Amino acid sequence: MEQLSEDQLLADLERMRVLEVQRSKRRSMFILVPVFLGIAALVVYTKVLSDSLRNERAARIEAVEKAKEANYQREKAEQANVQLNQALAGLKQEQAKVPDKIAATAACVSYAQQGDNFLKDRRLIEAEAAYNQARDCQTKLNDRYRDNELQFQLSITCNSLGNVRLASKNFRGALSAFEEALKIREQLASTPEAEPRWKLGKFYSLLYTSDAAARTGDRSKALVLAKQALSFAKDDPNRRTELSIAEEQLRKLESKAQD
Repeated sequence: MEQLSEDQLLADLERMRVLEVQRSKRRSMFILVPVFLGIAALVVYTKVLSDSLRNERAARIEAVEKAKEANYQREKAEQANVQLNQALAGLKQEQAKVPDKIAATAACVSYAQQGDNFLKDRRLIEAEAAYNQARDCQTKLNDRYRDNELQFQLSITCNSLGNVRLASKNFRGALSAFEEALKIREQLASTPEAEPRWKLGKFYSLLYTSDAAARTGDRSKALVLAKQALSFAKDDPNRRTELSIAEEQLRKLESKAQD
């Protein structure tokens, strides 16, 4: 009986030892699992942070490069304007010394080019001022020499002036400039020696003036001008592109009139 009790005691001790080992393993797991999870989370966070920093650095580098390029283009534009002003000053001096047609024409062209540069940079006030100078210069030149080509160049300047005013939302001013160009081109197109580009110029002036009239609210005038442009295109079978443009312009105006 005593032997059985001792065996039972040893068995109980063995079971207690096994249970203690199992409890110890579970405690180790409870400690190690959060540690492993924490390490894994730290690794993921470190990678995300590294990627974020890398992307941020790349974005900063790209922004710096874009800023450098923008500054470079701005400096180039400013340099071009300085050179143009210097050339214009030189032309004015030459014109004062030798007031001939070539020098005067070059001065007018310089004003117009200056307007183009300002318009490209969206400097609308300076662009309008430059085009006004070009128009005044060309008007005086035309009054003196009465040259058809000079007249056509004046009409181009008037259209450029109209485009600047459209961009500035000065629709009535734009209409006035386009009407001035149209009047010149109508006169040129009616001459016996009228060149094809002068007649084509009249077509586009009709459309420009029609658009500007519509923007001022004068739908009736806009429709009349668009129909004149359409009539011009229909008269020439080689003007399919112009015919499509005129038809589209007229379609838009008629649609707005119905609205």
